[in-house]
Amino acid sequence: MLKKYGLRIQLTVYAAVLLVTSNLLLLALLYYNFYVSLFGFDIRINGEVVNYYNIDGFESRLFYLGIIIMLITTVTGTIKTYFILGKLLNPLQELSHHMERVDQENLVQQIEINSNVKEFDSLICSFNSMMAKIKEAFDVQKQFSAYIAHELRTPLAVIQTKMDIYQKEQNLKECDKLIIPIEQQINKLNQLVNKILELSEIQQSTLKELIPIDLLLEEIIEDLEQKAHSKNITLQLNIADDHQLEQHFEVIGDHTLLYQALFNIVENGIKYSYEGGVVHIYLTKQKGSIKIMISDTGCGIKKEDCAKIFQAFYRGENKLTQTNKGYGIGLAFSKKVIEHHRGDIQIKSQESGSTFEIVLKEV
Repeated sequence: MLKKYGLRIQLTVYAAVLLVTSNLLLLALLYYNFYVSLFGFDIRINGEVVNYYNIDGFESRLFYLGIIIMLITTVTGTIKTYFILGKLLNPLQELSHHMERVDQENLVQQIEINSNVKEFDSLICSFNSMMAKIKEAFDVQKQFSAYIAHELRTPLAVIQTKMDIYQKEQNLKECDKLIIPIEQQINKLNQLVNKILELSEIQQSTLKELIPIDLLLEEIIEDLEQKAHSKNITLQLNIADDHQLEQHFEVIGDHTLLYQALFNIVENGIKYSYEGGVVHIYLTKQKGSIKIMISDTGCGIKKEDCAKIFQAFYRGENKLTQTNKGYGIGLAFSKKVIEHHRGDIQIKSQESGSTFEIVLKEV
């Protein structure tokens, strides 16, 4: 019945009920103690022996006095409780009003409410943190929409132009020249769509395969050897060796996803390393985890870009990103895959290159 009323009213009613119950118990206890103490305590009045408890209606006067005191304390306590709760719950009411005013335009606005209740301060802090994350999600969505619109507009414009020319040209030799660029643009669209689908389907995969990370890295190096050779870049795999124990670098996961995630990072190291450079891959163990470090000898990543480098469709600006075309999905894909495997990925960058540190839980 009280659900339709506010928290302040509900707590006030509960406090009033508690006060009434407590006062009734105290009144009963007081009544009982007086009765036990005065029972048998007799005095003589006009030669007649009378129990003190029955003089001049003492029993009834004691009862009514107790009822009056109970009513006064209950009403006073209830009123004080109502006003005290109003002051304590005021930050919660302000938070509620602020939440009602929130829309897409003022997500970034932080709430600053003074409260004397630790739990309310924690709630306000959590709300501000949540709104910051929602704002970030909105920004990523806007960036995604703008990027997709831009990436789709270019190939579609090329296709449309070539089709317009095709309608005017009936020469078979010219048709081949028109069809080839159209096929190339269609392939670009297919690649973009496939990348987006791969990114969205990561969470649906099941982790049940036993994957030897050392063999997986060797497979990746073998597959990228030719690409590295074309830029005169050396791929070096260094595996920590404990001569006293047989080393196993195994995790439970999805082989295909984990292969692609690590492949993307090593491939990026090749893309953004200068010719004649080295991509180092270190594999070690630490406290029940497997640590993979992938370092390149490229131009590095700006400090302000490091925080955004794992966002989908984000590409940092440097002289090598301008010559290496891509969609900015690879590292976002890698991060999601590693987190799906209950792992973690961090980046450290300087002018002499970048280092990716991946930690996966060992079997």
